[in-house]
Amino acid sequence: MPIRLMILLLFIPLSSHAQFVGIEKSKFESHYRAQYDLFWSRATSVEMVLSYQGMDLEKDAIVDKAKEAGVNESIKIVEMLSAINTVMQDKSGQSVQVLSQYTAGPPSPIFLYNQLVESKPVILMVQSSRTSDRAVVVTGMEANVSDQGVVVSSLYVFDPYSYETVMTANGWLPNQDKNLEYLEYSLINGQKGLRLGDAGYITGVIMVDGTKM
Repeated sequence: MPIRLMILLLFIPLSSHAQFVGIEKSKFESHYRAQYDLFWSRATSVEMVLSYQGMDLEKDAIVDKAKEAGVNESIKIVEMLSAINTVMQDKSGQSVQVLSQYTAGPPSPIFLYNQLVESKPVILMVQSSRTSDRAVVVTGMEANVSDQGVVVSSLYVFDPYSYETVMTANGWLPNQDKNLEYLEYSLINGQKGLRLGDAGYITGVIMVDGTKM
């Protein structure tokens, strides 16, 4: 069962003393993955984080592992993560233990700060419509850090769904756009909770850890 966060969030506009906290774009972009197709944002985000942690897995290894277990992107998040929490082989044949956990609800500012200040990426689940959600990888933030706590104004994310829809001879088809891979989103207190700009409401957090055995 997912652990539910019961922490009151404080996300308000910052003063001019905001600072960048996290992983510079240039240090993460080589680990970027575009999702397998129009789906699989969760598994692809997990692949990005594991790659950053030094787990040299074959492309789409996490997607393939989930598919082998009969899992698809539309099932519950905890079921998908359970399918990929296993031992797999990297490109050199070394065993890699994958552990992941889902926490429902938006994260607290101090949680994000503690992860990013240690250069640990965070996967956020974002509800992009009434019927679907998707995952993005947070690698940085603009924040004001003081004795009173951490106040966040924006997050920098690598989005596995870096596609735009274009008209072709075969109709409307998705086309990958590198300009959509890395984006900065403002954090907004909306009527239904915390919004990641126009991407949607934040519904949960996925934490991933890979260990070579």
